[in-house]
Amino acid sequence: MKKILSIYLCILMCVCCLSSCDASRMECAPPDGANMNYNNIGFGRDYWLDNDSYCYLSTSLSRVYYIIDEHSKTRIGSNGGYGGGSIQKYGNKIYMLHCVDNVDDYNSTYELKLYDVNFAETTMLTSINNCETFLVLDETVYYLEYSWVNDSKISTLKKYSVDSKKHETIKEKIISFGIKENSVFYLAEENNEISIYKYNAESESSIKQGEFYLDEDYILELQELEAVSYTPDYLLFKIPNYENVTSSKIFKYSFKNNDLISIDFDEFIDNFISYNSYSYFTTYNKNSDISKLYKMDNNTNEIVQLQTIKGLCASLFVCSDNGTYVYEFEDCDLNYYSNEPNASPITVVND
Repeated sequence: MKKILSIYLCILMCVCCLSSCDASRMECAPPDGANMNYNNIGFGRDYWLDNDSYCYLSTSLSRVYYIIDEHSKTRIGSNGGYGGGSIQKYGNKIYMLHCVDNVDDYNSTYELKLYDVNFAETTMLTSINNCETFLVLDETVYYLEYSWVNDSKISTLKKYSVDSKKHETIKEKIISFGIKENSVFYLAEENNEISIYKYNAESESSIKQGEFYLDEDYILELQELEAVSYTPDYLLFKIPNYENVTSSKIFKYSFKNNDLISIDFDEFIDNFISYNSYSYFTTYNKNSDISKLYKMDNNTNEIVQLQTIKGLCASLFVCSDNGTYVYEFEDCDLNYYSNEPNASPITVVND
């Protein structure tokens, strides 16, 4: 069942990617400044926004990566025509990960490429097996390599050095990983609890930072979605109710108190991404074809509805506590919404 659910989500992401429109221009600079937020990284993140540009994977049959700004549109690479791909920009370097071969129902081969904005050059870095999620920190690529065991998805945290070209294993059988205060953190199940580890790149060792209990069913869902937001004070994630699709739980772990609380929410949450002080999330009602955008105060747990949006919100991109970017299917726009309720949206990219 869990494997079927994961496959369904993968197909859904591909459909969303293929059915979206091709970007044509960046209309204005981000209104609040676009800070680096590793919580934006996840499966199917086929666009990336910063203060100067918008990087994305096109919807054409050739599946080409582009970078656009208010002046130009530049082709930076191709994914060989496969459906999905992930793109991330770090300063003047753009990393692109995509599948190049479906070996069988359980195994695929991925390629990681690098585009240097200053020299306008694309370089093939390495091939990775069964990889959907990666991030870059200090010239090191951290990524998850997955496998299927008894219909359960098993993820191993690995790293690849751009300088030495070496792949190394950090930890087998992890649930999630991310960046907190410029260090890699990851979650692993141990003795019926979720243990939180901080990885030290210099000593190549991991130090336990805390633990919390989570029901087994929730652990399985978290393993497949890997959608945990890492902030200086908290870990936050949502788990929707897949049985009745009318409710969700938001979980928040406090590093200070070493405890986990859950917050009940009476709608099915689609996207959920945190910054430091606020989290942003969306819900969608297919009967009315209406999405709702919410913000949550990470300290007080207060939830406020910001906007009602026509159509499906495909994804969020959160760069600060001041608001969030929402990719909307209705007009194929990337709009910015401030954290003030009913504030007028600003279109940053028009497709």
